[in-house]
Amino acid sequence: MARPLVRLLLLLSACMFISNLITAEDDEAALLAFKAAAPRWFHPSIAGNLSSLMSLELSVNQLEGSIPASLGVLKDLRYLGLAINNLSGEPPVSLYNLSSLGTLQIQSNLLNGSIPTDIGKRFPSMQLLALDVNQFTGPIPPSVSNLTSLQALRFGLNSFSGYVPRTLGRLRAMQYLDLARNTLEADDREGWEFITSFSNCSQLRRLDITGNNAFTGHLPSSMVNLSTTLQLLGFGATGIKHPLRHRQSGGP
Repeated sequence: MARPLVRLLLLLSACMFISNLITAEDDEAALLAFKAAAPRWFHPSIAGNLSSLMSLELSVNQLEGSIPASLGVLKDLRYLGLAINNLSGEPPVSLYNLSSLGTLQIQSNLLNGSIPTDIGKRFPSMQLLALDVNQFTGPIPPSVSNLTSLQALRFGLNSFSGYVPRTLGRLRAMQYLDLARNTLEADDREGWEFITSFSNCSQLRRLDITGNNAFTGHLPSSMVNLSTTLQLLGFGATGIKHPLRHRQSGGP
């Protein structure tokens, strides 16, 4: 019962966020909804006939198998929703070549692999990037910081590891950041710089790093400089020893 409820809550959250992102031009584009789940659910011949498609919604179905590489021919695609299915394997390279995308929702599947190191050059218009509740691994590439139109970054409930890029503060339009329940790390020597960088994100409303056990040491005192618009701040189930680290007189 727990997983269906989590999926429903994730979908409702995404829908509420997207409603604030849709432009007038998007309203003019027909939102195509497929409800079938055939083994060859997006055959290359279908893709060829829909080459001008701008929005494709396939979320909350029973789609299985890998994401078809044939989606890569939809060069005008601005919205792609594949969330809450049973898709597996690594996303095809062609998916990351859809440079017109403003919204990519592939959360709540069984997808794996790592994020391309140059993802920051691939999606210049990306506003919502949702990869949460999958099986992705590896580090979060620093180039994510180059997605300067990004408003929501959802990487929670995966197996991302290493340090959070210290340059995420470049994402000044950021409102929603979910890194919860991964294996990310930080300690008193290194790793908390990303918190300091968020002082540049004046629109930040949600920051969640809950459930990363390798977040240890003390939170930096720069926490007090986070946006006054912040509504949710999640640091539960980590290894943090004390809420804030203050610089001692005469100390480093």
